[in-house]
Amino acid sequence: MSRCPQLLLSLLLASSAWAHCPNFPQLSECDPGLPLNFPPAPGPGLYVFLNQVFLEVVNGTPGVQSLPIPVSFSGISAPWRAEFQTTSGGDWLSLSALQGTGEGSFRVYGNTATMKNGTYTAKITITAALPANNSATVNVTLLVRDPIPSAVRLTPPNLTFTGRESTPSSVTPQRITVRMEGETTPNWTVSATTLNGGPWLSVSPAAGKGDGEFVVTPSPADLAPGVYSGRVTLLAPGATNPAIQLPVLFSIDRQTSLIAPRGIVNAANLLPGPIAPSELLTIAGERLGPRNGIAARPNPDTGRFATSLGGTRILFDNTPAPILYVSANQVNVEVPVEVAGRKSVKITVESAGYAPSDPVETPIALAAPGLFSADGVRVVALNQDSSYNTPETPAAKGDVIQLFLTGQGLTTPPVETGALSPMAPPFAAPVAPVTVTIAGQPAEILFAGLAPGTIGLLQLNVKIPGEIFASLQSPISVAIGETTPTAPLLLAIKDGQ
Repeated sequence: MSRCPQLLLSLLLASSAWAHCPNFPQLSECDPGLPLNFPPAPGPGLYVFLNQVFLEVVNGTPGVQSLPIPVSFSGISAPWRAEFQTTSGGDWLSLSALQGTGEGSFRVYGNTATMKNGTYTAKITITAALPANNSATVNVTLLVRDPIPSAVRLTPPNLTFTGRESTPSSVTPQRITVRMEGETTPNWTVSATTLNGGPWLSVSPAAGKGDGEFVVTPSPADLAPGVYSGRVTLLAPGATNPAIQLPVLFSIDRQTSLIAPRGIVNAANLLPGPIAPSELLTIAGERLGPRNGIAARPNPDTGRFATSLGGTRILFDNTPAPILYVSANQVNVEVPVEVAGRKSVKITVESAGYAPSDPVETPIALAAPGLFSADGVRVVALNQDSSYNTPETPAAKGDVIQLFLTGQGLTTPPVETGALSPMAPPFAAPVAPVTVTIAGQPAEILFAGLAPGTIGLLQLNVKIPGEIFASLQSPISVAIGETTPTAPLLLAIKDGQ
């Protein structure tokens, strides 16, 4: 890289605004292999190699100054003095030093606060107490001018927003930077206009001066899904471009149906986990269906439940599930038997007026039993006389009770998705064996099959062991195949009849 003497840099940068230095090489002409060839000094004496200084200032600026002007001596050193005289514009010139001894420097100051536009000149004379080569002259030119009018630049030059309907928090406001490219600082105002959809666009602050910024905020509160247009207009009468418009595009997406975390549960025990073919599920979330709940009824001609209800569909991969109940926050469905044999499925909610939910991947099991319970503590069971089993109405040892559960998996004979179970023999029984334990003792199962005329509901007729200890809080659990037994629920048992 070229290395140019510091003296040359000082000479070239003679003014903080602009320096014009004739008769000196440009920086790009410096060659590290060749010395700079300044004019040879005729002999010992005073030398000021910079003989012209150009100062430029905007009207109204208090002042301007040059970079240091070196005073040099060759072969000898002596005291020196600097004197100056303006040739136009009055007493506007001053120097940082009027005298010195030996090597030194001074700056030229222009006191320009009250000067009018124009070109002004002055001459500086430096003299030294030497018999020869004892003086040098520096001519100074000062230009006072109007400021260069600014052009306004806005960044970014256009705006695009995306949001969800009725969800202001889904939209992030954007900042617009205002920059003045020039020497003026004009005042500006900014406003927002929408071309459709009503007054959904706003700006803040509404005014400023010179460089600054403002924030543009759209609101999707009252907007239906769609695309909306608007513009932001900045007016700066003192700029070279006094009016600037920023186009604004606002896309409103439909709100999305949302399945709650751990919101897919067995409809009997309300616990999440693997699911089984023909299991009854409860799906909890938001925007799952209509605000007012709808209970389904099977088609009287086909005996099947529909896979669409109230504008809602539940997909297991690409297979729609029969829907038993739907509302804004809950859907009850039957797992399609078609999922049998898969390791997992992706469950998606499609609800009219909303974007589909994100799919929730759920593992598939051969069976996933869950006993029905009214409170999560006591099992739902019918006593031998068809009364509900409660501490006030317990079953006797040796009685036959009815239990109800879901998650039994495939049956034989098979029952198609959404179809009601057989009302007459042969009843649909689970393919995998069922076991029931009461108070730690295996119980005899007299019947295990889908409750006649129902969907996804397994009925067990179970005989209470006669040798167990009677208790109003006897634990009962069920297992199907190799599944882990259900969490124990409480059954009320008494002695005798």
